[in-house]
Amino acid sequence: MSDKAPRITVKPSLQQLDNGNKLEFHCQIEASPKPEIKWSKENAQIAESARVKSRVEPKGNNLYDLYLVIDNLTSDDSGQFKVSAKNRLGEVSAAIALNFAAETAQKGLQDGTAPNFTQKPTIKSDADGKRLCFECKIKADPEPEIFWFRDNQPIANKGRFLIYCDKLPDNMYFACLEIDDVAMDDAGKYKVQAKNSLGESNASITLNFDSDEAAPPSAGGKPVFVQKPFIRQLEDKIFFECKLDAQPLPTFTWYLDNSVLNNPAKYKKRILSQGTTHTIILEINNLTARDSGDYKVVAKNSHGEADANIKLNIESKRNAKLPDGIAPHFISKPLVNQSQESLLIQLELEANPTPSASWFLDTKDLNDIDSRFITTTEKISSDKYRLSLEIKNPKNTDAGLYRCVVVNELGECVANIFLQFEGNKAGLNKGDQLPPSIIEKPKIIKDEVKRTVRIQVKIRAKPEAQISWFKEKQALKSDKKYKIETKKEADNSYLLTLEISDFTPADGGLFKVQAKNESGQTNANIHLNVEV
Repeated sequence: MSDKAPRITVKPSLQQLDNGNKLEFHCQIEASPKPEIKWSKENAQIAESARVKSRVEPKGNNLYDLYLVIDNLTSDDSGQFKVSAKNRLGEVSAAIALNFAAETAQKGLQDGTAPNFTQKPTIKSDADGKRLCFECKIKADPEPEIFWFRDNQPIANKGRFLIYCDKLPDNMYFACLEIDDVAMDDAGKYKVQAKNSLGESNASITLNFDSDEAAPPSAGGKPVFVQKPFIRQLEDKIFFECKLDAQPLPTFTWYLDNSVLNNPAKYKKRILSQGTTHTIILEINNLTARDSGDYKVVAKNSHGEADANIKLNIESKRNAKLPDGIAPHFISKPLVNQSQESLLIQLELEANPTPSASWFLDTKDLNDIDSRFITTTEKISSDKYRLSLEIKNPKNTDAGLYRCVVVNELGECVANIFLQFEGNKAGLNKGDQLPPSIIEKPKIIKDEVKRTVRIQVKIRAKPEAQISWFKEKQALKSDKKYKIETKKEADNSYLLTLEISDFTPADGGLFKVQAKNESGQTNANIHLNVEV
């Protein structure tokens, strides 16, 4: 389980015990590793005694209940109490006021939420490496004040430094520190502090140009890995994914046990760029035990090179649980722009985790056909991507059926693009059609009384799609056990339902729904865990 900075999961509360003679403060936090806990009153740390005691109770899953108990209450115990939790990843605190009226302890709570970091600070490079952006997300109510520090010294919002905080829905805030004309002297430990009347929270990140934290900020920089390779699995495919910063875009070479990977049918290599940050993906198809071994990727540009390693063991137990997220689905029709020198086909999609995209002309991978075909994937927001196919010096013989295939652990989508030429002008045949696309996250509905489980998926398609359901690659059909329905809800919108009768734990597993028409197809993977 990954480490995380402390955050408040249950805000502080007061409870009177022993007919009002004893008072108990309680709150709950989440943190890993276990944090150091401090209680204070009016900014002075509370010393434990026979009358005042604190305790921490682990609850599992990195949750901790925090208690402060005061015995033999007096009016002198009134004041502002604060609990702080701190580990090496950050710090959080929450406050509660204790007031007395008519010798009775009364809660003086303000409704709201103490600041919590929902996204820890990250560093992004912009303006060809001349600007660095420290970004994070915070949940708080009321709105927090934001302060930034470098090596414990406050950073003023002036000159090369720009500090801002944008309000998002649901009491969320996007906080950013931008540094222009970055120099090596800007290296150091940065801290962001979010504070409101209910408490405060701190998070830190280190900027070190000689480490994996950030790439050297200049007009050009050698490759520096900012995320080590990790493994993702989809049925009989494996994805290696890692991130690096580099300018200009480097070349990438993958190795297995020191041998270069050259089989394009077996290995698909992808690059997804956002500014000077590049996500590298290696897709391995048709897995066998021979694919086990030590993998290495080497990134090289004119400023230098870097490498990263990962070990693959096919014998290891596969985790059948699917990650939370979004199956790939297209959110725009294909668009074509043509100039004398090139032809550009673009479409946008939504996906999470990071998708892997492949382009084909008929059944041939474009990367294996002609260097005139250039494919790119650009991240345009948190879960949205723009896929591009550029054809240099287009000619009439480039007409045909192009297919864009996009996959992640949660599913797959395919767009069929019919490119045709009239004279020297390119256009799309059947441009009014829509490839099937998932428009809502799949739902699982369990009915204990009827002993049924329903899986529901909403799609958009034009013309209507042909629907197929599978369990662990086995095609399903309507019978006494399974009931399959497709219901048209609106123009080009359909509700797909698979109902399972008399469910038992054996009915759990990996299900897939496939929607297909002449413009493309989409697949969604759903992991069903049935408990009786």
